[in-house]
Amino acid sequence: MVPLYYESRIQNTSTTIGMLVDKFECYGDTADLMAASRLADWLMEKWQREDGAYHNHGIIYTSVIYVAKSMLELSIAEKKAAAEGNSFAEAGSRHYESAKRAIDQLVASKGNFETEGQMTFEDGMISCSALQIGMLALMQEDEGNRRHYMDAMLEILESHECLAQLHIPDARRRGGTMRFWEAQYDVMMLPNMFNSPHGWSAWRAYATWYAYLLTGEEKWLVQTFNAAGAFSELIDTRTGRLRWAFVVDPYIEAEQTCSIDERYTFSDLSFGNPHPHLYETRHFILGEEYVDMVSSWQTVNTQDNDVHEVFKFMGETVLSNAFIIEREDGSMAGYNCRIEKDGKILTVTADEPQITNLHMNLRHEFTVRFNGSEFKAGKGLGWAEPR
Repeated sequence: MVPLYYESRIQNTSTTIGMLVDKFECYGDTADLMAASRLADWLMEKWQREDGAYHNHGIIYTSVIYVAKSMLELSIAEKKAAAEGNSFAEAGSRHYESAKRAIDQLVASKGNFETEGQMTFEDGMISCSALQIGMLALMQEDEGNRRHYMDAMLEILESHECLAQLHIPDARRRGGTMRFWEAQYDVMMLPNMFNSPHGWSAWRAYATWYAYLLTGEEKWLVQTFNAAGAFSELIDTRTGRLRWAFVVDPYIEAEQTCSIDERYTFSDLSFGNPHPHLYETRHFILGEEYVDMVSSWQTVNTQDNDVHEVFKFMGETVLSNAFIIEREDGSMAGYNCRIEKDGKILTVTADEPQITNLHMNLRHEFTVRFNGSEFKAGKGLGWAEPR
């Protein structure tokens, strides 16, 4: 279990770990979990520093995508497997401690993070740091530890507001984050331009999701759903066609590759980011609109498929979950559901059939009816059933 290509791009390995964990959870084949576990051991042994940071030749890569989140997901799956009699208990603890050390290094950095490429106040570097710290906070049983990580996460997340479109009155963009350099690499288009939402906008949305689960503050859930709404619009609802991103700039004199790379087929390995000028290009005016995918026809490696990250986010957070909130004035708010209040009884009806989980944020005790079951719900935050 050693990567065959570009092994120092540890985000590739950690993402593979996450996919293997998902595959194990779908099909229950412990061979998948074992493969993920072996990859995690390799990543730790070769690419984790003494201070806990995951790195690529000295540059901290913990927050290039989210290496520690994938390791935490693995540790959770390993501990569940161990509870069912499989011998993953020690591995689960080992990988949890590895991820915790990496996240502790992020907390200690106090915003002075590192990433792939330019060391600026970079969108993904900040949001991925916040989301990983938030995920670890949710896993803490000790209230002091939970508060420690939560406060660190919220400080970072609030600093990220300058990179997020939280107030724009355009549902196509609201909740997206500001990316700039992705067009050349993703869709072989020049010049670089602001695109929002982009696939990597999912990272802030993960962070606001964790912030809501930790604090119960409705603003974080609103931001999460606004982002999910903008993400869903990346699918053209009339044709079903998936688009790469939404370009924010009002006027761009653009050019884009329009010929295939004849050296490769879709079955060939291809690496790197070929420059658009290596191919025929077409010139056109672009502004405040969606850009189509190119990987359906371009045979050489492109990266427009990073759009799928926003759908991964939605699958983990809002696709099958309903949320109810009792506000300070006594009114009830439902997300992905409708609520009927009759005294101390709340009847919650999910908006869609796949919504099978209910998260509650209540100030008083109620009897809750949901999905054919009835149960007593106390004050505070929590899921209707253990998840």
